[in-house]
Amino acid sequence: MLGGSSDPGVSSTRMKKVRFDTSGAIAFQLKLGRDLPPGERKPMKLEGWLVDDHLCVRKTKNEGWCLTLYPWGDRITAGFFTKDDAVACAKEIHALDVPWSRMHNVDAISSSYVDHVMKVRAILEIYRADGLLEAERA
Repeated sequence: MLGGSSDPGVSSTRMKKVRFDTSGAIAFQLKLGRDLPPGERKPMKLEGWLVDDHLCVRKTKNEGWCLTLYPWGDRITAGFFTKDDAVACAKEIHALDVPWSRMHNVDAISSSYVDHVMKVRAILEIYRADGLLEAERA
């Protein structure tokens, strides 16, 4: 498994609790031209802990711990068995230095967006291979 980050931009002890909703993620998906089922068009209220400015760790009702982008509400993944594993993964993703604000602008999507998404997926696969994250559901 990958090691933790010593980056001063990543909280290692005290994380800030935040409340937000999924309205930004919904708007982003609709602007991309994706058709969302009616049940996914209504914003959900979320609550979690910020690991950095945009990576939020939160507990779901049925899928364990997950990583969500703050303040938009996009879920990166769910299925971590422990909060510590989700935080460790968030720190690895933070180390990629992904420009989340720029990437969340549908008018600025570029090949770097795809590159960052592939790097994030590679980190998630390592956590799955180590048994710290559930296998993706089909």
